[in-house]
Amino acid sequence: MTSASGGLTALTATAQAAMIAAGDVSATEVLDAHLARIADHNPELNAVVVLDEGAARGAAGAADEAHAAGRPPGPLAGVPVTVKEAFDVAGLPTTAGMPEYAGRLASTDAPAVRLLRDAGAVILGKTNVPTQLADLQCANPLYGRTVNPWDHSRSCGGSSGGSAASVAASLAAADLCSDLSGSIRVPASWCGVYGLRPSHGLISKRGHLPWPTDGLLEPATSAVGLLARSVEDLSLVFEVLAGGERPAPAARPLRPAPLGPLAPDSLRIAVWSGVPDAPVDRETSCAFAAAVSALDGAGVVIEELAPPIDPAGALALAWRLVDAEITHGLTSGQWEDVRGGGSGMTQLVHDHLVDQEARLQATRAWQEVFERFDAVLCPAAAVPAQPVDERPPVRRPLVIDGVEHPHPVLAHWSLLTSVAHLPSVTLPAGVGATSGLPVGAQLVGGHLDDLTLLAVAGVVAEVLRAYRPPPGTDRRSGPTDRRPAPIARRPGN
Repeated sequence: MTSASGGLTALTATAQAAMIAAGDVSATEVLDAHLARIADHNPELNAVVVLDEGAARGAAGAADEAHAAGRPPGPLAGVPVTVKEAFDVAGLPTTAGMPEYAGRLASTDAPAVRLLRDAGAVILGKTNVPTQLADLQCANPLYGRTVNPWDHSRSCGGSSGGSAASVAASLAAADLCSDLSGSIRVPASWCGVYGLRPSHGLISKRGHLPWPTDGLLEPATSAVGLLARSVEDLSLVFEVLAGGERPAPAARPLRPAPLGPLAPDSLRIAVWSGVPDAPVDRETSCAFAAAVSALDGAGVVIEELAPPIDPAGALALAWRLVDAEITHGLTSGQWEDVRGGGSGMTQLVHDHLVDQEARLQATRAWQEVFERFDAVLCPAAAVPAQPVDERPPVRRPLVIDGVEHPHPVLAHWSLLTSVAHLPSVTLPAGVGATSGLPVGAQLVGGHLDDLTLLAVAGVVAEVLRAYRPPPGTDRRSGPTDRRPAPIARRPGN
């Protein structure tokens, strides 16, 4: 088999799983194709920073043995996936790109990783992150920088940047990742793939840095999600991940999916854009408008949304909730610095509880919207992939149509949709007319309506047909003047 586009690695996770289950190809053949693909393309991208070839071969061999013995395969049996470096994978390093964690090896799998293994997935290794997951670009002193498969001078986004680059370049069929303030949605948009940030609390985030190691507390704002190359793949992996033990905040069951297939003319979608505090550039605006026009032309009922929340107030609330979560993941030294510096992270307990109440009120307000609409469509990111920038985020302006904005504005469309714990699917909407880079859109559903959202996203993706593999990834890698850190391997491999 070949690692080129059109070979096994270009197939969706769903197609790979079906071929392995049918005996049309072995899990070992699929693994070999992905390992060849990583060898071809990863030196340029630096997306996969820890490779677990020995364990992956063992998992693929076990899937082939189960098939030969007639034992029913798991839903992901033999499908190669990668995992964001911040998640614990037994025997592999987990550092979140932080030098103080260098050499730390996980003793057990994070709960979400264990669910993938139990479903038969073949875990190839781990994907790169920014230091302490604290950037919407992707570089750290331990593993180096990851670049965008569409243009190596551009960022792949962050913090799930290595995740998106891995999936976009077909190094893996899917990636397990996470999102606090755009860490799935910005990389998905910039790398032209599909991303799911589920309703908050559906999937355990224990075993994920930066957070107290071996802690039992689940974070109150961020979520575990995934990246893939189709909505069908998001659904396949989500059902595995959502089938585990439910963290307490979302102990309620998911609402059932719609009965029967959906058609475009059966959908009502509200369109939300034009928020002054969440500007987008002309390329993004044009691609978004073209996507809305295509949906309208296919028969989808489109209406402009009158948001049930004040956007400016929602953003201020969201940033306070983000700060509150980050606080629990600070090292002791960082916390002392924060306490001495008068940071907004040192909130009073009373104020934080007021914010939690405000978040719940926002969730209830949004539920009234989803009684009238199947989903809300809005931008996913302010701009297409930005040039690689070595400066820290606080010194890195965001330029939108020639106007400088503070860099955190890049996260605003993410925060507006997740402050109320709503699920969202980021999907390709087109390419920028000037840059030729992917532009994503965000489809948002009601809290715990993830199955309905995925069904609607499948119809929207079919209408838009905007997914494209990155140009040039159907060839072998050529010379590069980049010097990524050498790929790490499981100790003893």
